[in-house]
Amino acid sequence: MKMPQLTDRPGWTEMSELDPESGVFRQKYFFRDVPAQRIPITSKFARRLAGYTLIERDLRAVHGWLEQIFELSKSQLAEEKEGWHLTDKPDPENSLTSALFIASITSYAKCFTKAEGRNVKLERQDVVPAELREVHELVMSFRNNF
Repeated sequence: MKMPQLTDRPGWTEMSELDPESGVFRQKYFFRDVPAQRIPITSKFARRLAGYTLIERDLRAVHGWLEQIFELSKSQLAEEKEGWHLTDKPDPENSLTSALFIASITSYAKCFTKAEGRNVKLERQDVVPAELREVHELVMSFRNNF
């Protein structure tokens, strides 16, 4: 399911801006070409929600990377090779698959640790179904080895 975007809403536009002096990146929003008012929300709840939004973004990235790995590995999967290592060839496609795999496990595991700027983390017992906990622990052990 595609996340709704601001630009999907009639009348709304956005523009990215990098302040060359401060190096601060900002999104500016407009409704019918009129700048939208910015209202900073700094409550504890808002900061936690922002942290969970970053976790959600990480998990969406992991999902996309795993789909890409699946696409790149279809030929090896068709040969019904067993185990985690589908090919012994050091080719660019295998290097990409390895890089995506490492990125996937580190980003997934980061969601279960407290990261600076996010100040929230997922708790295994709250979000990982019992039938997937063994796989979760395996992914976490992979992450600890990288």
